[in-house]
Amino acid sequence: MNEKEGQSLEADCPSFSVHRKMLPIQQKTDIIDKEQYRVLLEEEFCETPEGERMIVCNNCGASYADDAPRCPYCGGDNFEKSVQVHEDTINDLKREKQQWEEKPQRVAKAGMSMAAKVLITVIVAGLLISAGIYVAMRIHTVASDNREQAVLEKLEKMYQQQDYSGICTYMKKHNTLYGEAFRKYRLVETLENDTKDYLITPEGEYLERIIREKKPTGLSDVSYIIDALIVCQKSEAADYKYEEQEAVAYYREYCSAYLNEHYELTEEEIKEVMDGYDPSDKDNQSNLERMMQERAFSHLTE
Repeated sequence: MNEKEGQSLEADCPSFSVHRKMLPIQQKTDIIDKEQYRVLLEEEFCETPEGERMIVCNNCGASYADDAPRCPYCGGDNFEKSVQVHEDTINDLKREKQQWEEKPQRVAKAGMSMAAKVLITVIVAGLLISAGIYVAMRIHTVASDNREQAVLEKLEKMYQQQDYSGICTYMKKHNTLYGEAFRKYRLVETLENDTKDYLITPEGEYLERIIREKKPTGLSDVSYIIDALIVCQKSEAADYKYEEQEAVAYYREYCSAYLNEHYELTEEEIKEVMDGYDPSDKDNQSNLERMMQERAFSHLTE
């Protein structure tokens, strides 16, 4: 190739000198004459397909199609293409991420709707059950109050008639009546037990043995009488909280009469012993029992 031909070729293709350097070695060695060389250069570098945009490689200066990922001559990256691919990838990832974020929300929205229905159903059912339980409890309470009121009226009628034995029998039969309203009648039951049901008067051979062995503690009936008198003392000290003064007066009189009848104890002797009552002393009751038994025994042996 002479200088003129080289200049002509370079004039037709300004980047001839650069492109010539970028031709693959195998293509260079395969060129037989300058005409083939010129045709090859024009095919490789000087012709641009219709509608295709060319760019220049920043690395080697060669021109190539802008949609190629890298320069076919030096292997340099197509920076603009790489940026575009990167941006497209990022955008695709963003869209995919948004889709995944919206999908659980749509599912959750549908699920929340069902959950809300279930929750409302449960709440309504709970309210209905609670209302039913409340109504049943109110009915039961009213019925119980009515039954209790009827029982109280019956007991009070017996109390006014001084049917203390009947009260004791009724309270034993209905042993669940332990509310505040029944305290007066429970007190009557206790006094009735101490003075009647539990009381056994020593007599005959048993009484003779007590006297013979000089055992005043064997007078167990005196112990029950003291128990009853102490109950009366406590009621009086509490100002008859349950309005039981009539029953207290009755059983006090009964106890005094019993001690006088069986042991000839006077009102003064009984009062003297009971004046020693001290609720703060835990041994006080047993001391009172012993003192009253000794006085009763002394009358037996006179």
